[in-house]
Amino acid sequence: MWTFLNPMFLYALAAGAIPLILHLLKRQQAVTVHFSTLRFLKLAQKKSSRRMKMENFLLWLLRTLILLLLALAFALPVIRTSSFGTLMGRSNRDVAIVWDISASMDYASGQKKTWDESRDVVLSVLKSLQKGDRVTIFLAGEDVTPLISEPSGDLDLATAQVKATQTKPTTSRLAPAITAACQSLQSSGRREREVYVVTDGQALPWRDFGILAASTAAFATNAPPAATNKTDKADKSKKLAKNAQPSNEPPVSATATWNPKNWEKDYTFFVTLVGPTAPANTGIIDVDVTPHLLMENSTASASVRLGQFGETGDTTLSLFIDDKESGRLALNATSGGALTFPLPPLTKGVHRARIECQPDGYPLDNSLFFLLHVRERLPVLVAAPEDAAFFVRRALNPGGETAGSIDAQVVAPDAVQTGDLEKYSCIILVDAFPLPGSLLLAVEQFAKQGGLVIVFPGDRAGPSDYVAANFLPAKASKIEESGDAGVRSLLRLVQPQDPIFASLKFPPGAVPSVSVKRQMTWTDPQPDSEILLSTQGDKPFLQSRKYGQGRVLAFSVSGDRGWSNLPLSPYFLPFLHQMVEFGAGMTREPLYTFLTKDLVLSAGTPGFADVASIRAPSGEQVPVRTVRAEGGDSIRIEGLPAAGIYTASANGEQVPVLAVNARRDESDLTTIKDDDTKLALGVDRVLVARDGGELMRLVDSHRIGRPMAETLMWLAAILSIVELFFANRACKQGRKLSDTMSVELSGRVKVKAE
Repeated sequence: MWTFLNPMFLYALAAGAIPLILHLLKRQQAVTVHFSTLRFLKLAQKKSSRRMKMENFLLWLLRTLILLLLALAFALPVIRTSSFGTLMGRSNRDVAIVWDISASMDYASGQKKTWDESRDVVLSVLKSLQKGDRVTIFLAGEDVTPLISEPSGDLDLATAQVKATQTKPTTSRLAPAITAACQSLQSSGRREREVYVVTDGQALPWRDFGILAASTAAFATNAPPAATNKTDKADKSKKLAKNAQPSNEPPVSATATWNPKNWEKDYTFFVTLVGPTAPANTGIIDVDVTPHLLMENSTASASVRLGQFGETGDTTLSLFIDDKESGRLALNATSGGALTFPLPPLTKGVHRARIECQPDGYPLDNSLFFLLHVRERLPVLVAAPEDAAFFVRRALNPGGETAGSIDAQVVAPDAVQTGDLEKYSCIILVDAFPLPGSLLLAVEQFAKQGGLVIVFPGDRAGPSDYVAANFLPAKASKIEESGDAGVRSLLRLVQPQDPIFASLKFPPGAVPSVSVKRQMTWTDPQPDSEILLSTQGDKPFLQSRKYGQGRVLAFSVSGDRGWSNLPLSPYFLPFLHQMVEFGAGMTREPLYTFLTKDLVLSAGTPGFADVASIRAPSGEQVPVRTVRAEGGDSIRIEGLPAAGIYTASANGEQVPVLAVNARRDESDLTTIKDDDTKLALGVDRVLVARDGGELMRLVDSHRIGRPMAETLMWLAAILSIVELFFANRACKQGRKLSDTMSVELSGRVKVKAE
């Protein structure tokens, strides 16, 4: 089937009559020669006339064809055929559509939304399909979700599904989606195969192709905030499934890699980059609260990290606590992408908080929700004989048992209830060895799950009694006696950057030193251990080891004055308080988590005990169920629908238990160049459009069964060369009648033989 993209030039076909008219108008010039006989003249004229007529016919034919070919070429003809079908028959098409549904598609420029524009493009592709054509549709989110997984000719169903599709607050990966789309067309046979990629101009979805443009420093991929529980501090929201558009089809794994060699032949790729070419965005990327451990009526601050992309102007940020505005700051060019809000003194409990900036084109990062967990006191377990715990107890509660921020409970080692250790911020073992077997295992598990364990040796045990404690930083070798108890040794800070010493301040005039009469000698340090404090001669005084998700600290002296004067020094109290606060900060509740389809928490996560369901910000119920596994029970929250504060019922009222935000990856609106999309796909037939109209023009002119304009131009050029050759030959070889005759002196005419 022929199609002309510029049919107005078909009128120029009439120019093909010009050579014919010129040839008909040409008159043969007759020369009159008076001779007595004409027999030889007629013979020569007949032979010359026959040759000239043939040459003139060929020249006329060539010139007519040249003009016709030029007219057809300017009319831009396209012939559509299948690979092995009839020459003039129409070929059916199998079309695969890859549609980006990531959060950045919600960007709005004025009244125009990128998502609405992308939907119009997908609908225009469906509208261009004809009877016999088939379509598949794949949604590109963090996973690939097929709307139509196999080629289908039901275009009405496809149109209805497209109109019902919405974006998701997730990132996007195009490589696995395009791979799945190409695989769906493998069985198309002789049909034309076309893949349409509809996305915005954001470079992030192309990251799997290896050509992602460098992100701005402000929009560097942010790591998740603090961990959600003791069992998994590194990954605060372990994802069992990613966000994806609901569908009857199962999601496709996003681990598929793109190999252009598999799809280089018989595939044409149309990439449509909708939305503005120069988007601008100011987003709230992250928030951190200092200090990590919030105590009742104490001072603190919230540091906000922002990202700015494109030509953004000044904006204002507001801090809300319990839905009341607590502060407002202006962000300008000199702010450096970071602002700090002072936090007012807060009462014990969990407080809702959010930071908002002025609305812009990308609304998903204009708010960031988080929770402030404020404690009244820190529970600490001291496992020690009563007499050995005297100085430790006094240091933790210098104002008495009910005063201060630390609630220290002293329990004999053999009387510790091992089933409820998770409620403590820290466990201190003072002359507690040898430990009962059950307590030894419980303490080891406590450290593995993110707790802090502090060990003071003592007189009740020898070095061999510490062998069973696998969690210690080193192996206890011997108890060394010092010759002179009156000699003071300066303490050297070996690891000054360690978080334990981050805010440690000694009293004015105090010099960190200690008089040691007896100390434990440690050998064979563990690979993950280090020395934090040492005495003269570089003897270890305080060692640390990261054990599982927690930490173990081991002193070389006891917690009483029998081994040294450490308990009597002015820095013993701040030392212990700093360690306890550090341990409580290790197990602090998270400020927020990210949106995910399934959120998994440990059964001991604060706020989720005996919770059967929670309420989303909209008020709808979100189911919570406990999953029993070999590694311990866990809580699964299925289907977090939106960002905001989630609450649970407690004592007849809704208490905040979870702050959820959309991931900030999509805030980076760094754009990709048209040529980079072609480079990413790595195939020959890649056509890039910026809107639906341009896409349709590309489809009409570059569909498989290539346009004939270029072919016709080359053919016209070849015929022009042939015409030039014949015209020159005719001019050089065409001899006049007088050149073929000679007249003798007698008057006799003689014809020259050729």
